[in-house]
Amino acid sequence: YRFVMPETTVLASICLLDTVLTVGLIGVGAAYEANPVFRAALAYGIGGFVLVKLATFMVPLLILEIIRDLCPRFIQASLRVGIIGYLAVYFFGSLLVNGKLPFYTPSGSPTKAACSSCNRPGLSF
Repeated sequence: YRFVMPETTVLASICLLDTVLTVGLIGVGAAYEANPVFRAALAYGIGGFVLVKLATFMVPLLILEIIRDLCPRFIQASLRVGIIGYLAVYFFGSLLVNGKLPFYTPSGSPTKAACSSCNRPGLSF
């Protein structure tokens, strides 16, 4: 029996939190999915969305855990880069699609169209 790497646990937790937060906010109409792949998965309902979202991070994490003995330092470093990258993309992506970046104005962005089409102000994730 071997333990899962702490970096794998952290990255999986961040991804799960993102999934739960997105589903919750979409469920109450306070947000919509900005990622076109995940937005398409929403056409199959929340279950389809969650399945696709889980598959996109659980499968790679599982593979990395299986092969981690081949090059443990590289896998650990890759997971750390993944954690930083995921948080950066989530943070700056949310700011970008919600028009909160001072140097960028999303003219004709899907955020404005989607929010105006549902007549609700909302955040995008």
